[in-house]
Amino acid sequence: MKYAYYNMFLYLMKILFSKSYYLHHIYFDSNHIFITEQ
Repeated sequence: MKYAYYNMFLYLMKILFSKSYYLHHIYFDSNHIFITEQ
């Protein structure tokens, strides 16, 4: 049972990481566009 919880934890971490990574890129792209348009 402990193993299943560990896998679930890794899966959630992977989802959170990929989402934050994706948002990070959107944030940087929008900043880049904002800076270049000035």
